[in-house]
Amino acid sequence: MTRIRFRFREPDGLTDGGSSPRGLVVCSPTSRVVQKDESIMLPLPFVARLPDDGSDLLVSLQPTGRDWCWTIREQVEGYTHVRRVIVPHSVQTLDYATLGEASWASSATSGGLVHSMRVYSGVITSDAHVPAAELRPSDNVTVGDTCVDSTGRVWMITGLVDSDAVFGVDTGVTLGGKGERGLSFRSGMGRPSDLTQGIVGDTYIDLETGDVYQLRL
Repeated sequence: MTRIRFRFREPDGLTDGGSSPRGLVVCSPTSRVVQKDESIMLPLPFVARLPDDGSDLLVSLQPTGRDWCWTIREQVEGYTHVRRVIVPHSVQTLDYATLGEASWASSATSGGLVHSMRVYSGVITSDAHVPAAELRPSDNVTVGDTCVDSTGRVWMITGLVDSDAVFGVDTGVTLGGKGERGLSFRSGMGRPSDLTQGIVGDTYIDLETGDVYQLRL
């Protein structure tokens, strides 16, 4: 296993360092992996929360192979970013920022799709059971999916019981307050129809598909 150090900082305009934000990272292999002891590492996500005291987060990850890598989803203070990274074997602790991108990783284009999450019209609480049919989109619901509720709070599905999705993890991320017509124009819900509805860097959720878009130059 290789120890990876995650360090995130918010810009404060005064110093080079900035303050340490709250949030979490979600790590998952891109495929099932047969290990040396013949056990199988399943492509299921696990969650690591950033320490409340602002210290670095240390996570141990299996070194990647030729045909798989780690998907890392950063969910920090209303900002979400997804990377697919190569983790080498190392006896030293490596900084997450220095990990190389997998060759099959795709980058977001201007005004393009950043990632996807699901949308629920009601309010989600811890351990809530919500019928998968009531999520948008409602197909292929699986453990590890994220979902934003009507308050803008982002939750993670941690289990499936019969036809219900079980929400067991509050990601600590909120997409911001709502603006006119019930839509938030800053990191919130409702895909913009033109650039006058937001500024570069704002993110918007398509309420029908759950796709998240970011405004860029």
